[in-house]
Amino acid sequence: MSEFAQDEEKKTYQRDIIHNILNGLLSSKEMTEAAAQLGMKEGDTYRVVDFHTITKNVQRKYTKEQLHEVGVIEGELMHLLPDALIYRNMDQIVMIQQVDSDQTELEYQKEMEEIEEVIQRSILYRKKDTDFQIGIGKSVEGYQRLKESYYEASQAIKYIEIIRLVTGDKNKSVV
Repeated sequence: MSEFAQDEEKKTYQRDIIHNILNGLLSSKEMTEAAAQLGMKEGDTYRVVDFHTITKNVQRKYTKEQLHEVGVIEGELMHLLPDALIYRNMDQIVMIQQVDSDQTELEYQKEMEEIEEVIQRSILYRKKDTDFQIGIGKSVEGYQRLKESYYEASQAIKYIEIIRLVTGDKNKSVV
């Protein structure tokens, strides 16, 4: 098997593991084994972040070019956040990041706003029309509670439009 094929197989396997962890599909024993394969420790603090791209075309369907753009954004995030576990599922990019347990929600949000600015600039540079949004989950101790953080990050994405209306900031992209 070629090195490329092995890398792709490894990515798919890792994506499946992360998906199963975040959706609570593993038993406690399976969770421990999966976390060990990903280098995660039960005593560490983690946060899940949901990066979502919204197509601005009328059909609300993704073209091949738009899906390619999501892949480009995924690569940029991997470059900007090399220690994080990042995987892509169509238009959604999910990250599990080990964080400092003393870091406040506001400090982390500022970090993600900086990441969002870098990504938005590069989207504009490529002349793409992508609405890039970031939903931040709460920090949780240990990998057993990642599902809670993922749920919160997903909910944040769902409420971005409402938050934009309430705050009057139509460009707000990080919650």
